[in-house]
Amino acid sequence: MVGRLLPWLLGLLPLLAWARPDPFPEEVLLACLGVLRGLEVQAVYQEGEWRYLVLGQEKPYLVLALRGGRLHPPPGPLRGRRVAWRPGALGLSLARWVHRGPGGYRCFLLQGGRVVGVLRLDPDLKPLPLPQELP
Repeated sequence: MVGRLLPWLLGLLPLLAWARPDPFPEEVLLACLGVLRGLEVQAVYQEGEWRYLVLGQEKPYLVLALRGGRLHPPPGPLRGRRVAWRPGALGLSLARWVHRGPGGYRCFLLQGGRVVGVLRLDPDLKPLPLPQELP
C-alpha cells in the first residue's frame, strides 16, 4: 500500500512547494515597506460598528476594517456612508515574507502580529490600485 502511495505523494511535493509563500528578494520587501510608510487614509466609510479605511497614496491601494479599536481584514465589500475621521497611528507593520502570484507580489500587513491587509505590487514593484470603484 505504502509503495503505491509514495510515488503519488512525492509527485505532489513540487505543487506544495509552489503554493506556499516563500521569502523573496529583499528588494520586494523594501518596495513594500516604502509603500507602507507612504500610505495615507484617503477616505473612511461607516456601516454599523464597522469603519472601512481606504489607504493609498495617489490612488487607493487597500481597504482595512476597524471595529472596536482593532483593525481587521474587511468582512466584505466596501459599503456604508463616507464619514470624517481623525487619523491616529494605525500601528501597521510588514510581514517578513511575500507571495509571488500571477501579476505580481502580495505583501502582508500586520497589526499586533495578525494579518489585517494585503498590499499588491506589480512585477515592476509598483503598487497596484484597488480593482473596484469606491462608492
